[in-house]
Amino acid sequence: MMLNFFFSHDAESVQPESQCVDIEQLLVQGDIQAAYTQAEALLQLALQAGECVTYAIANARFMLGNVLRCGENYEAALDALQQARLDFEVLADAGDQDAARMVAVALTMQGDCLTAIGQFELAIELYTHAIALAEQLRDLRQIAVAKEQLATVYFFQQDYPAALTAYQHAKELFSQLNEAYSIAVAWHQIGVVYTRMQDYVQAEQACHASLSIKNEQGNQADIASTLNQLGNIYSDWGKLKQAVEFYQQAAEIYAQLGDNRYEGVTRSNSADSLIPLQRYDEARVELQRAIICKQDSGHLAEPWKTWNILFELEQAMNNITAAHAAKQQAIHSYLAYRRDGNYNRSGSPVPQFCSGTLRAIQENNSAVAEQELLNLPDQGCFNPVIAKLIAMLRGERNPNLADDPELDFISAAELLLMLDALSA
Repeated sequence: MMLNFFFSHDAESVQPESQCVDIEQLLVQGDIQAAYTQAEALLQLALQAGECVTYAIANARFMLGNVLRCGENYEAALDALQQARLDFEVLADAGDQDAARMVAVALTMQGDCLTAIGQFELAIELYTHAIALAEQLRDLRQIAVAKEQLATVYFFQQDYPAALTAYQHAKELFSQLNEAYSIAVAWHQIGVVYTRMQDYVQAEQACHASLSIKNEQGNQADIASTLNQLGNIYSDWGKLKQAVEFYQQAAEIYAQLGDNRYEGVTRSNSADSLIPLQRYDEARVELQRAIICKQDSGHLAEPWKTWNILFELEQAMNNITAAHAAKQQAIHSYLAYRRDGNYNRSGSPVPQFCSGTLRAIQENNSAVAEQELLNLPDQGCFNPVIAKLIAMLRGERNPNLADDPELDFISAAELLLMLDALSA
């Protein structure tokens, strides 16, 4: 979420508008290191100007926090944003209306950091606080932004009705502000929620509403994003040929833009729909291109998804050795992502099962935890990992525990993470 609020507060500010804009432009370009260097230098300059809290200091801390957030250094970002928020509160208490507005903005961005690391309840608290402050200031835009971010948390929590309500409210506010881009984004997100709710007609209508606005504005990356989501809708709906058409339209736009990361994502999606159509050769071409596209984007490109789709293709073609190799690549890349401290957003219940089991072992409550697992209703495809967890509660620590063809790659990786923790 990039917000256009980098401005010079007053004539005496040590933060010329051009410096603030430079930092924002560097973030847009993805040059996090250069943005960090400039933001840190700006903060030092502001601190040298005096010991008392000034808007320049508060805003510099805020910008540093935003840069850290964009660089996914969420813990450090939270610290910087917290200090910025406290500084803004001091100024707001003295009657500074711009600072009062920035309190709500800082709260919202802290919520974004908490969302990114999976601390959803804390994020909800901050977003709710930000909305209340913005309502007091009658700042419709900040209410809309915080509502939209709050909706995202509800979505991650799989509370789809709450997410839908919040996105719709944000869209209504953006409509009052006549912000076409933000309206299009809200429509897109509404389409995503309806897709998860399996209301494909509403999802389709919402995404076409978004696409109509985006076509008028002409931003090709935005258009490709919604084309990809339409592919997701038709894929989940079982309209696989239509899904492939939309995915490939999106992939071609990303290729023209030179956006390897998202070209890789959409080509993976295309392959995932081609496999059940038994168009295996086309699927392989898409996957080969996706792997190349994603190789320089790290965790952001979610390479494990592409490797898992390749695993499914090899299985469908009865290439057992190649399927095993692809699955190992999926496990390896996903495990690296999780070992780097990232939160699991797959929607799988396996991480919760594993964390609960690990906690029980560490607290010497294995017998109680085993009984709870045994009393669970049938978990379908998750039954194999539950069997492994019961074995671990009984003392099993063999790393080969995770090397079972019945385990999906997420389950295998989460088991390996548990073994890491237990051997530490």
